[in-house]
Amino acid sequence: MTPLDFVGFWHANPFRPFRILTASAVFDVASPLQVAMSPSMQRVTVTLDDAAHSLDVANILRCESLAPASDAGAPAHPLTPAATPHIDLSRYQPDPGVISLLSMTLTDGNTLSHVAVRDRDGSSAFSTAGTRWDVHGVERFENGASLFLHHLDDPTTQRRVLVWPGSGGSLSSFAERYDAPGLNAALRDLDAQLTSKPVDPAPPERYFQDAAPTIKPPPKPFRNYWELDRREPFNAARFTLDTDHTEYGPHRWAEAVRITDTLNKEVVLDLFGTSWDCDVTREPDSHALTLSLGHHPGSMSLHIKPDKRTARLLPDGSDIPLDFANRHLRNFSLYAPIDALRAALRAGPQGSNHPAVVLPDHRGHRIELWAGHAEWPTPFLHPRILTPAGRVLLDLRGSWWAALVEPDQADTALTMLLWFRDEPGRNEVLSHRLWVDLPSRRVTCRSIPGFTTLGVIHHLAQHSRDPGYLLRDLREAFARGGALAP
Repeated sequence: MTPLDFVGFWHANPFRPFRILTASAVFDVASPLQVAMSPSMQRVTVTLDDAAHSLDVANILRCESLAPASDAGAPAHPLTPAATPHIDLSRYQPDPGVISLLSMTLTDGNTLSHVAVRDRDGSSAFSTAGTRWDVHGVERFENGASLFLHHLDDPTTQRRVLVWPGSGGSLSSFAERYDAPGLNAALRDLDAQLTSKPVDPAPPERYFQDAAPTIKPPPKPFRNYWELDRREPFNAARFTLDTDHTEYGPHRWAEAVRITDTLNKEVVLDLFGTSWDCDVTREPDSHALTLSLGHHPGSMSLHIKPDKRTARLLPDGSDIPLDFANRHLRNFSLYAPIDALRAALRAGPQGSNHPAVVLPDHRGHRIELWAGHAEWPTPFLHPRILTPAGRVLLDLRGSWWAALVEPDQADTALTMLLWFRDEPGRNEVLSHRLWVDLPSRRVTCRSIPGFTTLGVIHHLAQHSRDPGYLLRDLREAFARGGALAP
């Protein structure tokens, strides 16, 4: 068959379904979109439901029309057309299904939202009842819905379930399909697997290397060779004391300090840019600092020896590295309880495999704050939230995101503000205050309609390194949760 003869069938106006016959196969073409031809017009690709078939035009024996011509101008041929079944698309009625929700509280205090989908006849197409699956989002289409689920024993992993009422569904993509009983059975098998072996997300291994700041040793004393056996006296004139009068809030002022070693041009203590109000008393061999915050009750006293690069929390602390104390003082703005800061300073350096700060027990939930990359500017602390059973709800270690965490001791909720590592992008997400209900893991925001879950926050933060993209994905996730509203 010549290429022009084939094009006559392919581009007939109006188009008529036709059959391609070769020596070894037969292909039925119901639409011109099923066929593609190479630029040389020597090869043809025919796409069927199972696969795409490529053949040479010279190997085509003939083509047969499968429908009678309705236009006299269409190419004529001596073959007798065969009848083709007629499909009446006007009778097609898509069934998006009816979604219903049921909230329940388990014996361990966790709250779940079960979801069920029924078709137009009331028959059940999908249900999570009796499992530990929790629904937090939905996207509807004309003949079904995408349900976004997470498991109570794997809350940081989002799973999408496709449901087509009357046709079944899929646990992964549109490329596969279960019938309704098979879909529910597969979901319950996965539920049993996760329940028997809970998933515990961990940060990448490089985190524990990058998050360990190098403790600077005290500088060597400057002595002459004949004075090696003498102790160097403290020289207060060697250290300059600068102050910064800053308004950190409406009519709230702080007198922050910076201590610099003029001998080697090293800043040994820097509280500029913080809301710490400092009262410094110079002593013969040291400096005594009284630190206070206008919006926190009480104060804290530190005894600093700048020449030794050490600090001591008064009255019962021991000597700790001064740069360690400086880092903790700058990070304090990311959490509220000052007692947590005192406990961290008393404990001293613990290494990168321990949290920098542990907040007081919050209705059974444990809230840990871990150090970020040692070279990233402070304030920066990664939050890690665990259930009373010790399972992870949120873990931002290893990501580019920290958080300002404010637990509500009168309730099970906490407030969280995401904090980017770089100064230029911090305010893009920082203006959106997230409210977290820990028993249900629900996250809401006044400035973004809808809701999502802590696991989605974990997933987005671990995979985003740009505030603009994270904010876009947050809005999409909240919109999926908002679609669950009646």
